[in-house]
Amino acid sequence: MATPQIKRDIIANLRHDLDGSLDDAIALLQRYKVEAEAKGYAALEIDIDVYDEYGSPVVDVELFGNRMETDQEAESRERLAAHAAKQAEHYARLQYEQLKAKFG
Repeated sequence: MATPQIKRDIIANLRHDLDGSLDDAIALLQRYKVEAEAKGYAALEIDIDVYDEYGSPVVDVELFGNRMETDQEAESRERLAAHAAKQAEHYARLQYEQLKAKFG
């Protein structure tokens, strides 16, 4: 059985949602907090990035949270990792055979 790991997800992009009154912004953040915690998220964080877009400054605000993977997500992640390892071994073997044929 796969071992679940902590997953960090973007819960919401608040780029345009925080415009307006402070009371509205606080109420919105509280609603997202309640909804995120109900879905199993913890350690909620707000990430604020400022960047230039076509000569204008843009403020990007995202809400992040951590949660444990579901068993299904953990199994899927481990299947993909096993498949990637198998492919890497296959390509390494091909490269080895090509170099062996070329250089003896």
